[in-house]
Amino acid sequence: MSGHGFRGALERLLRREELHADEVEGVMESLLTGALSAAATAGFLIALRAKGETIREIAAAARVMRRHALKVQLAKHINAVDTCGTGGDQSGTFNLSTGAALLAAAAGATVAKHGNRAVSSRSGSADVLEALGVHIDLPPEELARCAEEVGVTFMFAPAHHAATRHAVGPRRDLGVRTLFNLLGPLTNPAGVRHQVLGVYDPEWVEPLAHVLLELGAERALVVHGDGGLDELSLSGPSRVAELRDGVVRIYTLSPEELGLQRAPIGALAGGDAAHNAGILRSVFDGKKGPQADGVALSAGAALYVAGVAESVREGVALAQAALKDGRGRWTLDRLVEHTQRRGAALATSAQPPQASPTPAPRPSFGDAPLPRASTPVDVELTAQSPADEAPRPRPTPPPARDPSPSVPHLVELSPAPPLPKPPPARDPSPSAPQLVELEPQGSPPPRVAPLPHAEVPLDLTLEAPPEPQPVPAPLPRPSAPVTVELSPPAPAPAALTGFLAQVNQRKEAEVLALLSHPPTLQGPASRSLSAALRGSRHPGVGLAIIAEIKRRSPSLGALRPDADAGDLAQRYARAGAAAISVLTDGPDFGGKLSDLAAVRARVGVPALRKDFLIHPIQLEEARGWGADAALLIVAMLGEARLRDMLRAAEQLGLEALVEVHDADELRVALRAEAHIIGVNARDLKTLTINSEGALGLIRAIPEGVLRVAESGLSSRDDLRRAADAGADAALIGTALMRAPDPGAALAALLGG
Repeated sequence: MSGHGFRGALERLLRREELHADEVEGVMESLLTGALSAAATAGFLIALRAKGETIREIAAAARVMRRHALKVQLAKHINAVDTCGTGGDQSGTFNLSTGAALLAAAAGATVAKHGNRAVSSRSGSADVLEALGVHIDLPPEELARCAEEVGVTFMFAPAHHAATRHAVGPRRDLGVRTLFNLLGPLTNPAGVRHQVLGVYDPEWVEPLAHVLLELGAERALVVHGDGGLDELSLSGPSRVAELRDGVVRIYTLSPEELGLQRAPIGALAGGDAAHNAGILRSVFDGKKGPQADGVALSAGAALYVAGVAESVREGVALAQAALKDGRGRWTLDRLVEHTQRRGAALATSAQPPQASPTPAPRPSFGDAPLPRASTPVDVELTAQSPADEAPRPRPTPPPARDPSPSVPHLVELSPAPPLPKPPPARDPSPSAPQLVELEPQGSPPPRVAPLPHAEVPLDLTLEAPPEPQPVPAPLPRPSAPVTVELSPPAPAPAALTGFLAQVNQRKEAEVLALLSHPPTLQGPASRSLSAALRGSRHPGVGLAIIAEIKRRSPSLGALRPDADAGDLAQRYARAGAAAISVLTDGPDFGGKLSDLAAVRARVGVPALRKDFLIHPIQLEEARGWGADAALLIVAMLGEARLRDMLRAAEQLGLEALVEVHDADELRVALRAEAHIIGVNARDLKTLTINSEGALGLIRAIPEGVLRVAESGLSSRDDLRRAADAGADAALIGTALMRAPDPGAALAALLGG
């Protein structure tokens, strides 16, 4: 903007005239590029403040500031919410909106939190997150990754709005509130369209809702709480402007309406960053009272705006449930672990390359055992005192394990609050074959005879016939330390050929990577898959249903590539699913480990990790990401490795669904004393479906073992036939994922 243009705008402000949008944009462009002097900047800000900022002027300024921001590109399927407020209420409360961001993520929302250090208070969101151990200095691509994998990310305002440095001096010299006090919550670098925005002055409640509407927001709550809070208040009614469907409504919300007791503002008093971090830890560790209610109140509003809850009251209830079952602490610890790990990796990659010795050849599971640690390593996970207000030490990356094969690696688990989910599995080669629906490679000789037809009697005589085993009670989190031996499993079955051998080789590489950077245990307490299947039979079909999340199939291509795992799980659960199967194999199925966490956050039914699992460390990984059960495929493991995996799963508190395809594999599963056996009608060699043969195998499974039908199930008649053969449950994936609405398709299948 020319000097003449700026002077014209300033003259209009002094005459108390509203500026046109292009005038504001011109002044802001000059300000943010350093073309305005400090005196001119101060003059513009104070003249605008004296006249009174209008909706049009604020929106125009925000658009320019957004254009100059360093943006964070979230994945297309992520619909994030922000809880950033204006600050400046001088109330002295602890960091409620920051705690709410973490808790809302734990309860199922994706949160892209925008924030800064303290300006008018003793602790800003950046300060308290650092005190909690969060690494706040990550580049945009890592922030987007954090949002997808953890469910919450923090964007440090100065790192994304460097152009505002030109206003720092004039604002400091003025010492009064200006336009920039309102722009922070309006300029989220991730471009969120869902917000809970607290304001320091009730006069701004309705205008800022209209500003958000003009800026393209879809849903928002602009709030001012009783007692002058820029948050929803426990001390009395809060004034709310709700933006939804292009309309702004004004109303009040009281604590009683939301199922909460009133509490004075003093009950939410905070201090410096370390003190406030201690408060948040105690809340996430289960301490009840006004502090927990205050965090749940703000989180409930975020869950409502994000569409996770149907009302603020329901959102508060969901937030309280996430505190009660440990998901809140789990999410906090996952955020700390993820940001510290990624920060350390970036710092390491920035160092000059160091000479390193030539690595030893990578061993093959089929030829030699995996590397073991040279000495036993005990990792004790101890609970931190809720009263400890000092920042926890930031975790350091674990040392690489010594490849000496002499001593097994030991991991000791002790009671602890939920811990962060582990680092994601390495991205396997996209050319590698996949889980079930794979194109055959060549014409390998069949490993076993075809599945028998149903009317052919099966001889399942075992060398040492076991008594039918009762299904165990749910495996709780250990009450005393248990030791899980992470020695490598027995070699892969010698009969592995073709794509199974290639899959095994790919998984070996993933396991070796995990062994060099072991996952951190453990997730929330397990939910029993067996109990869920026994207690959820639908009268219309006579079975319980495990509904599957599968974004794509190698044979069918994309099914729902942008599917939100948490949303799908919620639809399935509402339709009557007893459990959710989550495909975590990535290149051809579109799965990822973070889907387990998303499912865990949104539904109360058990989550099954479905993947090619060949080593106990993958079970640790599954447990850390929130799985309650894991699929073990006999064709991949053989008897010795299957026994190893079942033993490790039991010690970790995971149940196992053991998958078989023929009579030989069923004998192996029974000798290994599997409690839940799935019969897959799809042959992993030929990829053909033999439904009648699968029904014959189901009939041969003894009483006392849960029987699950898999593959080739797409109609109610298919389900009834499986139930008539003795199946207790059915796993359904492709038929649901191909439907326009998977949840509605499941409800229709069950007769809902």
